Amino acid sequence: MKTADPELMRAINRFHVLDVVRRRGPISRVEIVQHTELAPATISAITGGLIEENLILARAVEGVGTAARGRPRVMLELNREAAFVCGVKLAPHQISIAVTDYTADVVQTLSLPIRVARQAPGVVADILEDGIRRCVGDADLGLDRLGGIGIGLPGFIDGRSGTCVWTPILGTPDVPLAAMIQDRLGIRPIVAVRNGRRSDFEAMGRRRGSRQQCNKQSVPDQVSPDQIAADTQLQ
Repeated sequence: MKTADPELMRAINRFHVLDVVRRRGPISRVEIVQHTELAPATISAITGGLIEENLILARAVEGVGTAARGRPRVMLELNREAAFVCGVKLAPHQISIAVTDYTADVVQTLSLPIRVARQAPGVVADILEDGIRRCVGDADLGLDRLGGIGIGLPGFIDGRSGTCVWTPILGTPDVPLAAMIQDRLGIRPIVAVRNGRRSDFEAMGRRRGSRQQCNKQSVPDQVSPDQIAADTQLQ
């Protein structure tokens, strides 16, 4: 019988621990054991690694579950500043941009009223570059602090290449939008069908720009958790 891949199992366990901290933090290691049913030694190893990577924070809380010897309880929570994400929503008459922290809380927004369909793809890319730079700057951040950029728009998207095969937003088919933004900002964005799922938007920050994507997207339910529909938080 083929055994499970140890690296895969470690990655899955790490994901579960991080997800519990995200959903229920501040939370103690004992409570994480209860929610994940993983061994205490496994939880200690995983959380120790996450703390070293500055993805979660450990805070000693006096008077909360204090042990008999008076040691404060250590509570774990996501580090809000571990990574930031920029999300962009392309609509027929407006471009909406938001920057969120590692907990998916919005820290800055920008709305640009513009008839996108009347602009050439290169002009749209230039506007996106200026808007993203402005929104990130208004958040007192540099582009180097971004864990990823997500662009959401309706239509048919080749998620693997970031090409807009067809969209009513852009008047031209087969627009290599991801490559165009990468050329301007030095960051390759995830381009996806807009579906409004907050979980997708959060996932990009936690995975720091993972590029595991489906080859084609046309139905919102087919978008994987690593493909960011950037209209989240921008309704």
